[in-house]
Formats: sequence, C-alpha cells, structure tokens
Amino acid sequence: MEEIVQSSEANIQQQVAETIESEVDKYLLEPLLPRTENPLLWWKMNHKRFPSLAAVARVYLSAPPTSVPSERLFSVAGEVISDHRSSLLPENASKLIFFKYNKNLI
Repeated sequence: MEEIVQSSEANIQQQVAETIESEVDKYLLEPLLPRTENPLLWWKMNHKRFPSLAAVARVYLSAPPTSVPSERLFSVAGEVISDHRSSLLPENASKLIFFKYNKNLI
C-alpha cells in the first residue's frame, strides 16, 4: 500500500513539474513588456494563462506590508560598507549587498 502512495505522490510531483515547466516555456515565448507598461496590470490580465507564475509575481511585485525588508537591507548595507571598505566601488558595493541579502536564494 505504501508503495502505491509513494508512486502516486511521485506521479503528482512529476505532473506538477511538467505543468510548471510548460507554463514557463509559454511565458518565455511572450514578447517583452515595454518599460512604459505596468507589469501588475499585465499579470492581472494574464493570470489565467500563467496561474503559477502569476502567484509568484503577486508575491514579488507587491509592496511589502511593513518597512522590515527595507530596514533589513539597510542593516546588510551597513555590514558591507564600512570604514575598512572605504575604497569599495559603488558598483561592487551594490553587488555585495545584493548577494548578502539574497544568499538564501542562491
């Protein structure tokens, strides 16, 4: 019985992965959105075509409900930019802050 459940779960996971992969492939074939267009409006209009990606877009394109993320970013910036790194180029500082803030996603 346990083997049947595991096999069923594996099949469901495979189907979900294939569905998401197909959705991403279709999305990548879409023309780029001009910079003058509103991406939130685009996702609102296309959420039925790309339901999984639309859910992710809602999370990452929405404004944070608190100031905690920005405060955390300033804290990370304070750790990266210090008196010991006073000659750090702004471009390199920006990259270091980005990597440090997003290291759990990499």
